[in-house]
Amino acid sequence: MTQTKPPGPSRGVAAARLHSSARAGALLLGTFLAATAGAQILTGPISQSAGPSSPGFPTTVGDPQGSSLLGPGITRGDPKDVGGNARRFKYAFRLTLGFLYDDNIFIRRDRRTGDFVFSVEPGVTFGWGDIFGRGENYLRVDYAPGVYFYANRDDQNNVEHALAISGQYRFNRLALRLSQNIQILNGADTEVGTRVSRNIYQTIAGISYALTGKTSVDAGIAYNASHYDSQIDNYSFSGNVYLNYAATAKWTFGLGVVAGFQEVDGPLSPTQTFQQVNLRANYQATGKVAFNGSVGVEFRQYDGAFSRGSTATPVFELGVVWQPFDGTTFTLRGGRRTTASSVFAGQNYTNSSISATLRQRFLQRIFVTLSTTYENSDYEETVRLVRATRTDNFITVNVGADYTLREGWSVGLFYLHRENFTNAKAFEFSNNQVGMRTTFTF
Repeated sequence: MTQTKPPGPSRGVAAARLHSSARAGALLLGTFLAATAGAQILTGPISQSAGPSSPGFPTTVGDPQGSSLLGPGITRGDPKDVGGNARRFKYAFRLTLGFLYDDNIFIRRDRRTGDFVFSVEPGVTFGWGDIFGRGENYLRVDYAPGVYFYANRDDQNNVEHALAISGQYRFNRLALRLSQNIQILNGADTEVGTRVSRNIYQTIAGISYALTGKTSVDAGIAYNASHYDSQIDNYSFSGNVYLNYAATAKWTFGLGVVAGFQEVDGPLSPTQTFQQVNLRANYQATGKVAFNGSVGVEFRQYDGAFSRGSTATPVFELGVVWQPFDGTTFTLRGGRRTTASSVFAGQNYTNSSISATLRQRFLQRIFVTLSTTYENSDYEETVRLVRATRTDNFITVNVGADYTLREGWSVGLFYLHRENFTNAKAFEFSNNQVGMRTTFTF
């Protein structure tokens, strides 16, 4: 069954909780930054909350061209410039102009609607301290809005926003970290099966303490919220503790536990509590290979007279970056998580994903990127009154090429294909996008 957000107390309570948590997060963030004057974070492209990523290969917020001194105490962002310039204010601006044809803007199986889309995507990054290395104290802010104009369906014109702030402050053996991420999105959502407005919030606070030269303890809390205009809202709060051991100069292992709860809007959505036991590993080689991953099991319980009781699900995270040659980068990402459905009341879905990206530089000025992603979303009921049957299989292929005309100016072409093979025919779709872009950084 499909449920839109019900009126009345349920929505009001969720909204009040969301606003209260947002105010608390803002107060905590302001207090932390005022006390430490140091922080960091990176923001990725504005993308969908579920399923394949957005069109093309949006450039990372920052300055890929390197650093130049702009004035006393001011430098442009540069990953190499993290040493003696810790107190200098660093900043970078970016502007991307894009034009694409999307043959299925509503990601529908039938009644496909194609349109030409023009986009204006500015971006700004600024901060102090070790904002790229992230090993010492730092403060970093990234803001990336996007404005999208549709040639035929001007009722779909919209503005999206991505804001990321985070920080770190060290006291000898102790390190404090905090991050805040906000996304305001208005595009196609593969879980919902059409275009939808949604806001996503994430607040993370953490602490690390070095017990000895080889052992350390990490602890943290996390708050996540997804708010939709017409679908089902949900939010979660969790805490974690890990004990880490540096087995060698390159290998570090950790064992930890996670516990939390998830609230879902609507009468058929019981409160969910969950616990995880995870083993994680981190490998840092000599600049060519980096690996981090974790594997574990999640136990989830559902409150209420009609709930299904409890479940046990394997979970994992994977990240590999390999640079075998100068100008060649291979990235592998994967993960498995369970979250509440924003479409079906009384249902969760477990999303398992794996993605691979190859980026190659040619003749110092040409960058070619090939990316592919596979995702499986398997739905299950949280109450006995509901029968979950939906299973999605997403495949995405993305190819892009960019040419650097001169320092701070590049042009590029891209093609994206994405498809959902699902047993729920209403959510089946195929989508192709082809376009061009030009990016200025300064």
